[in-house]
Amino acid sequence: MRRTILLTGAAAAGIAAFMLAGGGAQTVTPPKVRYYMDVSTASGPLAGGLRAMMRGGGESRSLTLRLGSTLPASDGAPHADHFLPAGAQMGASVPLISPTPTAAATSEPTTPGDSEPGQYRRPQGRLLIFWGCGAHAGPGQPVIIDFAHLGEGQLPPNLFTANVPVDHPPSAATSRTFGQYPIGRVAKPRNTSSLIGDHRVAGNYSPAMAFNVQQDFLPALNVTSAAQPDGSSLLSWNSVTNATGYYAWAFGSGQNGDAIWWASSSTREMGGGLWDYVAPSVVARLAARGTVMPAARTSCAIPAEAKGSGQLITFMTAFGPELNFAYPPRPANPRVPWHPDWEAKVRYKSTTMVVPGMGGAAGGQNNGQQPCRPSVGGIMGGMLGRRRGC
Repeated sequence: MRRTILLTGAAAAGIAAFMLAGGGAQTVTPPKVRYYMDVSTASGPLAGGLRAMMRGGGESRSLTLRLGSTLPASDGAPHADHFLPAGAQMGASVPLISPTPTAAATSEPTTPGDSEPGQYRRPQGRLLIFWGCGAHAGPGQPVIIDFAHLGEGQLPPNLFTANVPVDHPPSAATSRTFGQYPIGRVAKPRNTSSLIGDHRVAGNYSPAMAFNVQQDFLPALNVTSAAQPDGSSLLSWNSVTNATGYYAWAFGSGQNGDAIWWASSSTREMGGGLWDYVAPSVVARLAARGTVMPAARTSCAIPAEAKGSGQLITFMTAFGPELNFAYPPRPANPRVPWHPDWEAKVRYKSTTMVVPGMGGAAGGQNNGQQPCRPSVGGIMGGMLGRRRGC
């Protein structure tokens, strides 16, 4: 006797898609050319130059362009340009400069002891690690790392989260031919610059690329820090339009020469990819698990125990959207292989910092000297006993 099998609409659609795809995934080859536009807005006491700093802080916009190709230059030295919309106020185009090899770049890498004798001293003190927003630190905090127990030149273990994938832009090391902007004294975005409109990239080592951008620079992220009666510090900020989530961290000195590190994540996940651009899909996943603060959030308290009697430099990032373009476009039919000539990615973020005693959101006065710009490398170098540079 013949039996008739009835399928639901979803099951039928699934089987049809599987048969259409030939039972496997679409064949995709890497693009010949990858292009990254990193679009950043910075605010705070160190943004906008020394004059803005003396007024209590400012805002600046930056654009970083990287073109990586598997192709050689077709005629002579490699050259490429990014043609911008008029609203960018940066001229008709900006050059993507191909770096030339130098002796320093081709020589064997050295250690600090090889090239900087006398610059290293044995680490001293401890690092106290806190995390989470709240008036007081949660259970199990702080995690204490004693630098005296670390080997020479070693980083403290398990400091940086491995749960945030790092998106690596094109580079000279990963490309046959490479160009970047900015290099040297070139036109840079103004605070009134706009990226909205048609963009075109042309050169002699990539096919012509054209795409339309409808997302502009993110607004400035403005953070205030207010001491609370319970000893905590309340960070408050504006809601950044089109932000996908927020991440804050702070570093400074505590009592008895201890170093303090705090992060806004609800679990001990800090640093690593969270200091960079993060794709919206990753931000959504991290927000669901509490690693990143959601886009609706506008405040976070640094626990009293983390603040202690020290001064913390606070850093904060508003992650933004991401635009992706490719040619030819990806075929909708999964049976048709996709061999893109080029792919372009536009990434956005807005960052700020709060520095005690430098004016702006942090309050206080500057002593008239041009300050250092704290960096992750400088901070970690100082923690491990290397000389800190300005």
